[in-house]
Amino acid sequence: MFIFILINVISFFVCVKIYTSSLNYKYSTVSYLFFCCILVLVVGFRAENVDHDYQNYFNAIYDNTTISEPTFLFFSLVIRNFSLPPAFLFLLYATLGIGLKFWAIRKYSSFQLVALLIYFSNFLLLHEITQIRAGVASGLLLLSFPVLANKCYKQFLLFVFVAALFHFSSLFALLLLPVTNTGLTQKRIVLWGLFPMLGLFLHVFNINVISMIPIDVIREKMQMYKALEEMGEDGFSQVNLFNPYYLFKLGIYYFFLTKYTFFERKDKYFTIYLKIFGLSLFLFPALSSITPLLGYRISELFGIIEIFLFPIACFLFRTHKQSLLVIFLYYSLLMSVNVYHKELIFL
Repeated sequence: MFIFILINVISFFVCVKIYTSSLNYKYSTVSYLFFCCILVLVVGFRAENVDHDYQNYFNAIYDNTTISEPTFLFFSLVIRNFSLPPAFLFLLYATLGIGLKFWAIRKYSSFQLVALLIYFSNFLLLHEITQIRAGVASGLLLLSFPVLANKCYKQFLLFVFVAALFHFSSLFALLLLPVTNTGLTQKRIVLWGLFPMLGLFLHVFNINVISMIPIDVIREKMQMYKALEEMGEDGFSQVNLFNPYYLFKLGIYYFFLTKYTFFERKDKYFTIYLKIFGLSLFLFPALSSITPLLGYRISELFGIIEIFLFPIACFLFRTHKQSLLVIFLYYSLLMSVNVYHKELIFL
């Protein structure tokens, strides 16, 4: 309950600052770091009854057969050998996951306060509290996307491979290498509009996409997930392709496509952000044909781009107070779904 209250209190102060100043207001470095540190401490030192996976990670520190990522194995080894409290692991992941997101938002977001609200309403709960390894990996990928837009491929690959040390699924980001920040013509806008539909087509007709993947390590990972599904492992066999949240994001995607020319002039990275978002919507149904868990996880990992993309919609509104109303409604909806429906944290 305390984490839920704290996140909402911080979000309230962010909303007040937007209301009394402007959308593009930036906190001082000291204030920004203060909010970051408060969240790191509260999330890192949370009680074991706050989320679903706390006990699983606690057990994995002393049983390395369940998690195989090198960084987790190393952190667990340090904790065991130096007799550190298990809370050290959660504090370390919170520091890295939250710190990387705050850094990325500070460095690249057009509307930092709005980006923070998008982050707090969804990914803070999903990644930093529940999927802590994916939390660090997604922070690194969030930093890598503008790098990819600038065609700094070596730096992008470095981000991806470091992210893979925290969560192997980050290797799927290698699929982004052909994606550029080149503007879209009308024909290409139509093609990108068809992309999520292609994912649905692959799923409905149960087309095996494993053989289409040109990267060996990714293909082998997908084969592993497929084997788990065939064994009937929990969480690997059910998916609702038309769940309200996915349909909601589809609606946002097509809205951005219809207003592409307008938004493309407002943010120099808008094109690549939109393409990555479109890929996340494609991958959810396409990979769910292999196993639902894979579809959810990879779509969520690519979906971290929402932190950069969604605030760009604020350019559409005439006043910052109109924008704040829409942001508040979005925040309330996502927070309610994640807490009361998905139960990412327990109250």
